[in-house]
Amino acid sequence: MRDHIEDVDAQSSAITLDVAAGRRPRIHVAQTGIATAMEQQTATTSEIAQSVQHGATASSQMSHDIEELAAETGRVSASVHELERAAADMSHLAEDLRGQAA
Repeated sequence: MRDHIEDVDAQSSAITLDVAAGRRPRIHVAQTGIATAMEQQTATTSEIAQSVQHGATASSQMSHDIEELAAETGRVSASVHELERAAADMSHLAEDLRGQAA
């Protein structure tokens, strides 16, 4: 009986080793696939981060340009108002001169 139990244990161990050996290549393939997917995801995440950074930089530059444009528009508007006042003053002077000439 003892010999029979030892034979069953030996057969069971051999079967377990065979099953484990058969699964090893499939586990390796799965691990390789997971590692490849992780590398691709890391590369994609890095590209997304670079795109977001580029977009943020471009947005910041556009905001700066708009601020400069607004400031320049304000300066042009002030100059136009000065020209309008000067034109009105000249119009009044011209009327005064006409009145004196008549």
